[in-house]
Amino acid sequence: MESKDKESKPMHVLTEEDRAKANASRKVNSDFKKKIQAALKQVDTSKYNGTNLRAYLNAYVLDTMFGDDGKWVRKFVDTQLKTAVSRPDSKIAERIAESIFTDNVVDNLNKFISDKRTQDNEFKKYLIRSTLYDKQQQVFDDEQSTRFLIINSRRSGKTELMGRLLAKGLLLDDAHCVYINRNSSAAKRQIRNPLQTALDKIGLKCIKGSVDNQEMHFENGSQLLILGNNNSADIDKLRGERISLCIMDECGHQRNTRQLMREVIGPALKDYGKDAKLYMVGTPPRNKGTYVEEVWNDATKRGWKLYHWTFMENPFIPDKDTVIDEVCKENGCEPNSAFIRREYFGEMGAYDEDAKWIKKYSYNENEKIPNTFDYAYVGVDWGYEDKAAVVSIVANKSSGRAYIVDSWSDSHNGVSEVSNEVKRQVEYLKENFNLAREPMVIADNNEKGAVWDLYSTYHIKNVYTAYKYDLDYALDQLQELMATNKIMIVKDPSGRVREDCDNTLWKRDEETDKIIHEIDDDCWHPNAMMAVLYASRQFCTDVLGWIDKNKIAKSILEGRK
Repeated sequence: MESKDKESKPMHVLTEEDRAKANASRKVNSDFKKKIQAALKQVDTSKYNGTNLRAYLNAYVLDTMFGDDGKWVRKFVDTQLKTAVSRPDSKIAERIAESIFTDNVVDNLNKFISDKRTQDNEFKKYLIRSTLYDKQQQVFDDEQSTRFLIINSRRSGKTELMGRLLAKGLLLDDAHCVYINRNSSAAKRQIRNPLQTALDKIGLKCIKGSVDNQEMHFENGSQLLILGNNNSADIDKLRGERISLCIMDECGHQRNTRQLMREVIGPALKDYGKDAKLYMVGTPPRNKGTYVEEVWNDATKRGWKLYHWTFMENPFIPDKDTVIDEVCKENGCEPNSAFIRREYFGEMGAYDEDAKWIKKYSYNENEKIPNTFDYAYVGVDWGYEDKAAVVSIVANKSSGRAYIVDSWSDSHNGVSEVSNEVKRQVEYLKENFNLAREPMVIADNNEKGAVWDLYSTYHIKNVYTAYKYDLDYALDQLQELMATNKIMIVKDPSGRVREDCDNTLWKRDEETDKIIHEIDDDCWHPNAMMAVLYASRQFCTDVLGWIDKNKIAKSILEGRK
């Protein structure tokens, strides 16, 4: 049996290129050796002991290697890498592979990328921060706080700050940010330019959506929702959502803020734990009883950080000293007016008394009223996006007066809850007063199916839909009825009737600040007083004989004929 030659490993055959590289390498080493020898000839070695001479030589070697911007080292490293690539079986290739392919190479690579991203983000934050002035920077730099209430004057740079805070929040991978204003139009109008300016500054690209679409997705996986707090459809987008950063603009002028925070925003922030941040920003509220004022007065206990400054600290406002005089001249007011104190000095508690709808009313639980009444009404406001309300009123034709004797108001948890309360109040009136006729239920006609159910399911006899035309006239009429004590509050268990009287305001024109004859629902929606309004128009017809603009309510049975 013939023996086979042992298979040998093929040897690398030197090419002309290899020889040239070897000669070049020898030349580099030779040149380096000559430099060392030349340097030594210039040195009086008798002056150096072994340690000093070694230090001198080390310094010279380092200067040769890293001097001239390290060209020698870069050339050396490039040469070794090229050798490793062209000769993967060489010693240098083996040494380079050992240094790269360690057990934790992936972890080290991820850490390197993460550290690099962190450095990049910190630099981008610096770029954003550089566009803010000192008061804004204090908020921007605050990494310790998680709940911020920023109450400032007009022209203090609030909107620019919010645009920068959003950009900062969106830098984080997979961030879920939300910006909320009073309505969708205001949200898009207010945040568009400040946000885009900040995004352009750091080069963060939106890859899907836009401000107009109210939803934006970015290349790092972060996203932004832009919402209005005037319709439930927008707010419902947040239910079940997780939020890393939420900014509520015009926070003192939004509806149902307390409920929104408790039921929607608060739970959505919990997924990000202590990293989640909530900013409420705006001028002071025009009315009493707001969630913002509650937080302002109890910030430390609730864990909120307060910030406050005015346009006077804004270095970008020219001729600051003349601003107040100009505004007073334009609006016909004095420097110490509530308007100036609230809007230009950011003073909490400077309420807009001039814009109140119900300026005067009577509330007296000890008021002696008769027990026999000609009429009884139960006004119903179904609530929809706001709280629902049910209010009971009794009235006599002889005295020409009506008395509010029961009230209920709560978040709208369903038609059945409201309907049960209507039935309860009808029974309450029948059991506690001598009534000449059956109580008359007068309900908002926007929920006709629910109104019909009051009759068919809850077996309430007199059910009517409210007359809602000539609203301007009706609002002024109810204002007069309350001011002249033709309608008085005797019992208000929910407290909501009085709250509505104290806090409901007319709108103001955003440009001129003139009062507009329209209820400002964003500040406060008077759900209980709307229930009173529906009943009051029937009272005016039945008792006062004011029939010119107070048509009688329409029976639900008549509507079904």
